[in-house]
Amino acid sequence: LIHRDWKNDHVEFRGFATYGTSEGEVNRDSQLLGGLWRHFYQPEFYSYASLEMSRDEVQDRSFRGLFNVGAGYILWQESDLELFSIEGGLGYRVEVYSGVTATRHDATARLAALYKDLLFEDVQFTQSAEIIFPVTDVNSFIARSESLLAIPLNEAWAFRFGLRLEWNNDPAAGRDELDVLATTGLEYKF
Repeated sequence: LIHRDWKNDHVEFRGFATYGTSEGEVNRDSQLLGGLWRHFYQPEFYSYASLEMSRDEVQDRSFRGLFNVGAGYILWQESDLELFSIEGGLGYRVEVYSGVTATRHDATARLAALYKDLLFEDVQFTQSAEIIFPVTDVNSFIARSESLLAIPLNEAWAFRFGLRLEWNNDPAAGRDELDVLATTGLEYKF
């Protein structure tokens, strides 16, 4: 994760790649790149735009593109690292599958919540949750939750531990609905 804050704007870029095998069988092969921009009109009210591109061969998905725009409101804030916010907006989802499942093109709605807090004075805890659903078929939703702990190494760098859960209520043929990913990595604030 790389992120930057200005007076009225927040920008972040994230990416990850995973690959794993168990007993000679590939059980993890996924990549993700994403970006987020938030513009604050008031200290508690903002608009956002996000773009995410990913693939997951184990889930039989050659490509997923998500684009979302909307508004958010900070309900509680003590600092930039201690807050609770909600977001809602509209977007577009495209999913291309490797197997027999047809390509999806959906106009979507998105609802999300974000909670940040400090533990032990400097360990940063973040919990996010979102649901993205096609406006024409709400049963084909994607629900995601991500829990993160960031331990600062200095003013710019932090070591991160994460747990990401994704429930795809309409997965590719023969694939599981739930995907669980544990991550470790670095965060840089410039």
